[in-house]
Amino acid sequence: SRDKNATVHFALEPITGSINVTSEPSGAWVYLDEEDMSVVTPVILENLIIGNYTVKVKAEGYDDCYRTVTVSEGKTTSVDFKFQGTGDDSGGGEAVDYGYTGKRLDIAASGTLHGNLTYYDFGSYTGLIPAGESREFAIDIPAPANGTIRYARLYVYTTWGHDEKKKEGTTVRIDLSVDGRAIRADRTYNDRKYEGIYNYLIETHAFNVTGIPGGIAGEHVVKVKNDGRKDDLFAAYGVSLLVVTEDPDEPETTYWIAEGSDAVFASSQVGTTSEDCTTTAVFEDPIDPATTGEARLILVSTAGSGMGNDEHRILFNDGEWFNLLAAGSSAVSVADLDARPFLRQSANEAGIQSLITATKGDYMENRAIILVVRKGSPPEGYEMNATPTTSGPGTPAVSADTGSRIVLDAANGRIGAMHITADGGAVDLYIPEGAAIVDGAKDPVSVLVLQRLRPGDAGGVERAYAVGSDDMASDIALTLTISADAPGGAIARYDRSSGTWQPLETRADAAGGTVSAQIRQGGTYAVRHDGHAPAAHALSGGLLNTLAIIPAGGLSGRLLEAVTAFLGLFGIVPAGEVPAMTAAPVPAPTPGPVPAALEPAPAPDITAMRFALSVLSDPPGALVDIDGEYTGRATPAAFASLPGGNHTVRVHADGAEPVEETILLDHDDEVFIEFPGAGTSPAGPLRTWEQNHYGGVYVDSFPAGADILVDGQKVNRKTPDIVYGLKEGLHTIKLRKENTAFSSEKEQVWVERNTITRVTFASGNADLVRSITFDSEDCAQKPFSVNGRYLGDRLPKKVDVRGIGGAYITVRDSESYRSYRIPATAGSNDTVTVTLPDAPCSLLVTSVPAGAAIAVDGFLTGFATPYVIENISEGKHRIAVSKPGHIPAEREVLLTDGSGDTTVKVTLEPYVWGSLAVSSTPSDAKIYLFGRDTGEVTPHTFHYLDIGSYPVKVVGKEGSKTIEGVLVSPHAVAGCHADLTGE
Repeated sequence: SRDKNATVHFALEPITGSINVTSEPSGAWVYLDEEDMSVVTPVILENLIIGNYTVKVKAEGYDDCYRTVTVSEGKTTSVDFKFQGTGDDSGGGEAVDYGYTGKRLDIAASGTLHGNLTYYDFGSYTGLIPAGESREFAIDIPAPANGTIRYARLYVYTTWGHDEKKKEGTTVRIDLSVDGRAIRADRTYNDRKYEGIYNYLIETHAFNVTGIPGGIAGEHVVKVKNDGRKDDLFAAYGVSLLVVTEDPDEPETTYWIAEGSDAVFASSQVGTTSEDCTTTAVFEDPIDPATTGEARLILVSTAGSGMGNDEHRILFNDGEWFNLLAAGSSAVSVADLDARPFLRQSANEAGIQSLITATKGDYMENRAIILVVRKGSPPEGYEMNATPTTSGPGTPAVSADTGSRIVLDAANGRIGAMHITADGGAVDLYIPEGAAIVDGAKDPVSVLVLQRLRPGDAGGVERAYAVGSDDMASDIALTLTISADAPGGAIARYDRSSGTWQPLETRADAAGGTVSAQIRQGGTYAVRHDGHAPAAHALSGGLLNTLAIIPAGGLSGRLLEAVTAFLGLFGIVPAGEVPAMTAAPVPAPTPGPVPAALEPAPAPDITAMRFALSVLSDPPGALVDIDGEYTGRATPAAFASLPGGNHTVRVHADGAEPVEETILLDHDDEVFIEFPGAGTSPAGPLRTWEQNHYGGVYVDSFPAGADILVDGQKVNRKTPDIVYGLKEGLHTIKLRKENTAFSSEKEQVWVERNTITRVTFASGNADLVRSITFDSEDCAQKPFSVNGRYLGDRLPKKVDVRGIGGAYITVRDSESYRSYRIPATAGSNDTVTVTLPDAPCSLLVTSVPAGAAIAVDGFLTGFATPYVIENISEGKHRIAVSKPGHIPAEREVLLTDGSGDTTVKVTLEPYVWGSLAVSSTPSDAKIYLFGRDTGEVTPHTFHYLDIGSYPVKVVGKEGSKTIEGVLVSPHAVAGCHADLTGE
């Protein structure tokens, strides 16, 4: 009514639902939004107002389990928990606080089968996922053409696992399904930074998806749901999948999967060093390198950048790579590396290290390190005939199960050190690091066969071995070791053209069980024992005394062999080979027919044979002519395959009269030349020069006076200066100078052995950099350089390109150098298909002094100044020359067809240098200069070092020792010895 208040009352009924909570095992206490409900499973929680709830169950001896559920009107939502045991990798409870330091990853799976392993990344950063929400990822796995998928492992990498309300790290609860089918994680790994508000959880969740309905091949939808409490958040980097395929046509493959979660960050601000921050994986199982054709190292990390001062290093035994896990802070980085050159027989160790090169290293979340080893496969077109019906003349058939075929891993045409064994270890071939092995067409040999031949083949020898093909040649001597049935044998090579054996200079071990020889050619080899006639009489003096002093090698040795065999037919042997006498009387010989006169064996035609020749001089660096033609080589020079016979060797050096010698080349030989009046070099003739594993860099800057860092280590040098003694391979050079910004923060450089590469920094604004993938249908796996700088890359490859206008790449194909101008319109993440032009141009390169090594666009040509380099394409090219003891020089040229030989003339300035001799007790210890492995072992003498003080580190099996302040003086040899015995 008017002027009165009316009261209306509503009785509100709550809209409710229920939650059915079960667990295995049962009897777990139930919590709802952290409130103890004082009930145990199984239980139905009724009359709950609709909305989201966090259900937690607790049971003694197990990790707590959480799940976020939604209560709907009038419905009962079921939630079932399956407890996992406590532990670091269970995925429940509190994670172990490892902090920023590194740890060792676990071997989660391994196996052997005929097939392969592939890692697929379907990364897509999700951002923070609230509780109850999910993200979906589409994956597509190609079906194997001829095989089946035997094992599949799916990964979810998470970060920022934390409670938003409490601002603290917490474990991540993932509900994962594939095509709607729920999959439980079989392993979960975690780590945390242990640093203030950043102490959140970083986790790796691994799921075995091998047996999903329909198989893992094809298209699938993976759903990742945050199944944590209502305030729990985490982010994921998408999903990744590892697939092991079985295919009977593929080589036998063994794999080891090390996985985990390890956050590393090297920085003085958090009290960590690079050594502290290394994630490791150790593969203990034995591996036979002699039967291994391929070894891949796959590394997976998140958040790595490898940019600026944030750098990292990958390690595998003696191998190392820098900044390859660089997809960025919100992405998955995957590196798939060739680990074959560094493979060991057991206990192979890999690592990912946050590397301090300035003030801090790269922040990384390391997830997996995978080693895949595959048996060697024959080269294309090769067929091993195990049961031949016939063998052509001079074509020995091989014996099954007595040989090895190994893929030669060559970087820039040079092979990593390796041993190849066959016939149960009865024969071993050692290839020294840096060898270049080619076939008769001068193409690199990709697969080498070491095989025992069938009995009775190859000149009637019972046990002979095929080492590659007859036309195979190496520029560095290889060591062939064969077990000997009896003492006194010599290794010989079978010459098919003459049907004769060529004895080699042979060494026997102390026990007489094996003999070894240096070889540079492929072919058939065996241990020969001559002079074993039956009953024999000694003949002293005269002819046989003369024969006894004839050396075993070369033509004269073969004549001795023929004469000795001829006399043996009549029971005559040289003195010293008288058979043991017995007490029984010797009966008189029975008369018989007079044997027909024997025709003497024809002398072998040495001009049809090939031999190696080394030409040395003191001082070194002299130009070499052979038979009146300049070879384009400077001493020390090794010629792998020259025809036998007479040759004239002429050597000429600046400031000295030429010296000429005539030689008879009937075995692998050496010529040593001294220049009268020219004096000697502190380096001597450099007899082992080609066996070196190191080179150097000349670092210059504008302005000068900047501190030089190599691979993150200070080297106590300021620009401009020489840093010599760096192991062959890729290195990172940085400069540090107060109040100076250089246009490039760092430069990567490929160091070639026995050469010095120039690196220049200029001040100014940073250059524009594009990341471009280069591909070519015609030049797959061919090496290429960018803007004249070779960094060990092969097509196809994604690389950084500096600059827009005038940028180019160069592909080295056999002996040609063909460049391609990079389109200015190509942007970052684009793919450019390289079309290479012809190579009609030539270039004359001269220097003062002469004898400098010539490089075209970062590729060593193998020739020395003055020389005309042919087969170069039109366009821009960078020409570099380097000579020991001199500062290297570079010139950029623009070549056009039809303009004749372009000439590049340079004058090389000398620098003052000395030598360093490093030894140890015991020997064979690794030598480090500038904190870096030089690739050499004790004892070794380093020549052409810039004068000054060096810290020398020697590392052996017994321990290590660092000797500070070793002073290298001008034109002198400094000695340095490390006693590692501890006595």
